[in-house]
Amino acid sequence: GSERLDSASVDPNDIVGLGKRTDYVAPAPGLDPSRLPLTPPESLILQRVGRAARIQDLLAASGMTEPVAIAALLSLRAKGAIV
Repeated sequence: GSERLDSASVDPNDIVGLGKRTDYVAPAPGLDPSRLPLTPPESLILQRVGRAARIQDLLAASGMTEPVAIAALLSLRAKGAIV
């Protein structure tokens, strides 16, 4: 049979692939951003991370729509730029 997702089990604070909105992200140790093929949104988000930043703060300060900012964060994680 097909399983239905129970809407009560989905936490709106969770972002699949990133974690909770209150979680912190940080640049990967030894990261050299100049060696990564980053899109403009990815570069902007990575600059805003600094030493560490909460996901919700990055989303709010990015100046991007939330889906674009989340996509940039997911891509940065996939590229190994943030942990």
